[in-house]
Amino acid sequence: MRALFVVPAPRFDGGARALVDGGVALVARGHSALMATAAGGDVERVARALGLETVAVAEVANPYRRSRELKRILAAQHPDLIAVTSESDLLGAAWAVRRENRPVLMRRVATEEAFERHWRARLAERRAARSTPSLYRGCYA
Repeated sequence: MRALFVVPAPRFDGGARALVDGGVALVARGHSALMATAAGGDVERVARALGLETVAVAEVANPYRRSRELKRILAAQHPDLIAVTSESDLLGAAWAVRRENRPVLMRRVATEEAFERHWRARLAERRAARSTPSLYRGCYA
């Protein structure tokens, strides 16, 4: 299995730590993990120190621009799973995989964060359901 973990922010916070830990755990089990993160940031430095592959992405808040970056990465890497930490990145990933049948989307929700699906998450669910209906449903459970 090949997983893509999207952490566009350069700072190493709780969400980034959770995704980096997930990547390290997958690599320890013989799978492949790729971190898409801001170039030169703390997340990239920690991920490389732990032996994870990294690819640079811009720190943008626009889901459409994020989807264009992820499409480029999808074409080169072909991941089976895309993990994100925000609704905006979830929407960008859903647009990126719209015509792909492989990747499963997963959004990490923080422990203290209220679980609410705002308009971006609902739109992402509709977009992703068109390409991977059997895999995407239940992702929020």
